[in-house]
Amino acid sequence: MLRISALNDSSCSEDDSQKIELTKTKEAKEAEAFAAYNKALSHQHKGSTLHAEKLLRNLFDHPFLKEASNLVGGDDYQPQTLNHPGLHLLYSIHKNLASILLQRGQLQEAIAAYIEAVKVDSSEVTVWFKMGQVAKELHNYPLAKICFQQALQCNPNHWPSLDNAITVTFALGDYLTCLENISTALEKDCTYPKGLAFRKQILSEQPSLESLTKELFIYCDPKIHMLAVDAEETKEYINEALKFRATRRQMILEHQEKEHQPLTFRKPLTPFTWKNVGEQLIDLYDFAVNSNPPK
Repeated sequence: MLRISALNDSSCSEDDSQKIELTKTKEAKEAEAFAAYNKALSHQHKGSTLHAEKLLRNLFDHPFLKEASNLVGGDDYQPQTLNHPGLHLLYSIHKNLASILLQRGQLQEAIAAYIEAVKVDSSEVTVWFKMGQVAKELHNYPLAKICFQQALQCNPNHWPSLDNAITVTFALGDYLTCLENISTALEKDCTYPKGLAFRKQILSEQPSLESLTKELFIYCDPKIHMLAVDAEETKEYINEALKFRATRRQMILEHQEKEHQPLTFRKPLTPFTWKNVGEQLIDLYDFAVNSNPPK
């Protein structure tokens, strides 16, 4: 029995040693990753953005960050409940990459970096707001709407997001959401001119919405029904939103034209015989199907 006991004690000691060794290895990897991140930040602050970007991107292949990345994206993923220090670092890397790309004017790439950041943690209002601003600059107004609305989910009192959400939802023709945002704004400030101007414009275009959305404004100061906004100021607000709407429509038309180029016969339709028409149709079909990508 004494021998068995001694063997058990030895076994426990080996297990403990392995656990200690694993902990040390994990701590070493963590320290290494944070050191590389801090080095990247130092280069970024000095203006060496290319070097900083390279260091940040290299970190995605680091075992410590890979371990954290594998936690993201699951159905039950909740960053606030996971005690993994790599998640915060992963989030910070994506945010700083977005900042570098924005500085260079690489807006699409910056949006992609912001999207990766909010996959890790979607609770920061300023990130959603910045995403919305970039999306608006890219004329991606549906994405801008999502970003500003998400920012308001994080912080209902974030006025810049509320102000932008009103313009974007009006431009997209989402009048109900626009009125919901306006009611929130007018509860905070009953003299808010953009809210008053858009509310008046929406109700003039769709009078039925006045009765349907009456309850949205019950907590607003009754003065909102009597206050007037300067005509020039109103025109400026409405024209900005209409410009967004026109830009979006033009982009949709251009996309449709590009995606649906009409097919034309590749050879002259002569002689005008049914046989030639049939041969031309077969030739056109083969061309459309075998082209890359298929037309």
